[in-house]
Amino acid sequence: MPVMDGYEALTAIRDSDEAGACPILALTAFGEVGEREKAVAAGFDGFFSTPITPETFMDQLEAFLDGEDRRAPTGASSARPAAG
Repeated sequence: MPVMDGYEALTAIRDSDEAGACPILALTAFGEVGEREKAVAAGFDGFFSTPITPETFMDQLEAFLDGEDRRAPTGASSARPAAG
């Protein structure tokens, strides 16, 4: 992003009164080890790294928009805890 990185954007959005309970998701090409944990610790509600699978990506996004707690299986892109 040219003006700020995703973490700075997250802070700006969370600090605004307009964000409300809107989920904020990280989508990155940098899916390196530890990135998911860093994003969740920073306050992102979800984490996705490329490449994505379009068929499942839309379902994952809809789960956040619906406010449902659809926990992703281990290894999936969601930052929410994996179902046991």
